[in-house]
Amino acid sequence: MRFLYLDDAGLSSISQEPFLVMAGALVDADRVWRSVNAHFRAIIADEWPQSVESTENHVFQAKHIWHGSHKFPKAEWTQQRRLSLLRRLLSVYKLHDIPVVYGVIDRAAHRKRMLTFDPTMSDAKILEDAYAMAFIICAQKADKWLNFRSNDEVAKIVVESNRQMRSVVSLVHDCYSHPDPDFENDVFVSERFVDGVSFEEKRDSKLLQMADHVAFVIKRHFQGSEYIDALMEIIRPNLVDIRRNEIRDIELNEAALKRLARPKS
Repeated sequence: MRFLYLDDAGLSSISQEPFLVMAGALVDADRVWRSVNAHFRAIIADEWPQSVESTENHVFQAKHIWHGSHKFPKAEWTQQRRLSLLRRLLSVYKLHDIPVVYGVIDRAAHRKRMLTFDPTMSDAKILEDAYAMAFIICAQKADKWLNFRSNDEVAKIVVESNRQMRSVVSLVHDCYSHPDPDFENDVFVSERFVDGVSFEEKRDSKLLQMADHVAFVIKRHFQGSEYIDALMEIIRPNLVDIRRNEIRDIELNEAALKRLARPKS
């Protein structure tokens, strides 16, 4: 069984973050977990040789490394050093051949489309809808990868705990895992994902931190940020892509969400 670890990036204002991204790692935990943990331990030993803390007390959040904040103050961590750290963190994907799935939503275009459908739709509802779409694209790419690589392998989805979006993710996951036969499904159907979605804190999972790294880099790539190209090239060979015409243009409007939320008899 594999685990799909997902994290998001791009939830602040549209002017600051025009793209919402969900991305992460589709991992064979039995094969790579110990190696990934050793990778993080080696980085900690190199960067904090006097540290007596365990790996659990070191959280490598990409935005903090990028901006030089929290445990990575600019006074101690030059830009070159911080970029070098990000390169080393991202290299784990190539070292262990870990697939990267991702979903990207142009928030302005999505907002325009939703308001055309319902001019009264709130900003919060539009953001939830965009989040759901990004999550579905990730699930669909993972499903396609699993179908291509194996006849019977299944996966468990783990998402970074975002209280605002937990109900949306759970609702959509239930929709494609247990489709209601009474109406046409709004998303794809998959038998590859077991149980419900688990929600965990980033500080408790190095694999979720790996998801954070790729979500941040992909978001910055779409924003056209300086210095991001070299980081993007590290993970590009591991990106799971399927033809655009294989991804349905899913619009989970309010009416559809209400149908999906309808109690099953």
